[in-house]
Amino acid sequence: MAIKKIASGAEEFPSVKDYVRHLIQRFDANNDGAISFDELSNGVRSLGINLTLAEKQSLMKKFDVNYDGEVTAEELYNVLSNTNSKLSKT
Repeated sequence: MAIKKIASGAEEFPSVKDYVRHLIQRFDANNDGAISFDELSNGVRSLGINLTLAEKQSLMKKFDVNYDGEVTAEELYNVLSNTNSKLSKT
């Protein structure tokens, strides 16, 4: 459910890639180009999505495909573009 809410924001951007760039800039507090668990937690909350700790951990696992503890733009793009078939066409 949270991924669909996050993905729905892409409709306001020209492409999913533009939206992912926006999210990375918005969530990446230390500007290292990747999103940590804490940055993801704070970023999702900034979108008005309130999740429990278990839900945030589950969300991190879904985004962090290679399980290195960070979500990259590529990982974020892949999950968001696969969430909604309308998004994957942009």
